[in-house]
Amino acid sequence: MSDPKISPADFTDRVMLTLGCCVICLLVALVWAVRCIPVEDGLLPRLVSLCSPVAACGAVALLAAMVPSFVPFSRLRAPLNVTIPIVWGLMNWLIASALTTAESSTSRVPPVLAVVANWTEVGTFLPVGLAQFGLLTIPIAFRRKE
Repeated sequence: MSDPKISPADFTDRVMLTLGCCVICLLVALVWAVRCIPVEDGLLPRLVSLCSPVAACGAVALLAAMVPSFVPFSRLRAPLNVTIPIVWGLMNWLIASALTTAESSTSRVPPVLAVVANWTEVGTFLPVGLAQFGLLTIPIAFRRKE
């Protein structure tokens, strides 16, 4: 809340809007994880594959709290349905890359984290990002003009 012109209620509305958008992004990621990870692998790989998307939600919410101009509106409007999934996707990619990249030739990434590497592939980002964009566009499209 570094900007003195933003009221605490408006600040709360903006952060809650961002959290709501992040939950939609996380739901799309959950559907993707359930769809792409085989059932025979069990529940653990699916849960581990969601550690990066959950951390990305927290990072985007923290960004919205620290930089008020990131979410300039207290309601979902046209640029946010694009920027929030893009920033969420970049945070997700950054976290997944950090979790799955070995620092040296003597260290290895644990095998359980292998499923997190799916979030660094373009084939995952494109359909997930388009679904997030579509789901965040629906309320904007059906909102009455004010």
